[in-house]
Amino acid sequence: CNPVDSITKVITFNTQFVEAKIGAPTALCENTAAVFNNNSVNALTFLWTFGDGNTSTTPNPSHIYDTAGEYKVKMVAYNPNTCNMVDSIETTVTVASTPVADFRHEPIIPVTNEPIIFKNRSLRATAYVWSFGDNTFSNLETPEPKYYNRTGTYRVCLQALNEIGCSDTICRSVDADVYPLADL
Repeated sequence: CNPVDSITKVITFNTQFVEAKIGAPTALCENTAAVFNNNSVNALTFLWTFGDGNTSTTPNPSHIYDTAGEYKVKMVAYNPNTCNMVDSIETTVTVASTPVADFRHEPIIPVTNEPIIFKNRSLRATAYVWSFGDNTFSNLETPEPKYYNRTGTYRVCLQALNEIGCSDTICRSVDADVYPLADL
């Protein structure tokens, strides 16, 4: 006869899974830091690829794109102690070209009581903010001829913006010569 014997074995099932989740900008300007938020669940290590040949293993990296375009960003989350051990997620980041603000004005040497004509020479812009240095403004691409009320040198600034808000600003000194006319 055999003696009675028993064995007890505890079997543990791991029900944890790695789930990759990220928060990322959908659009940004060239040479602006893209901040990536890692919202992954049960992950221990990470590998980010930014679509331009650069990578990072930082959980919440930032990355600067220096060229406009669309970039596929991928994050792989790892945890060898979970059932699936790895998960990944992708998103697309659109990087817009930064506008270049530029303008010219005529005449360079002011003509008494004549307006200043401004010519917008900005590149890659879709919206404009002009400040004429005398507390007047315009949002027109090419503003109306500007008549100043007083002789002086005015700091004229043009801010050029693109569709996602990237901007560039240029300021120039503009001279005006005004001789008050008598009202008879």
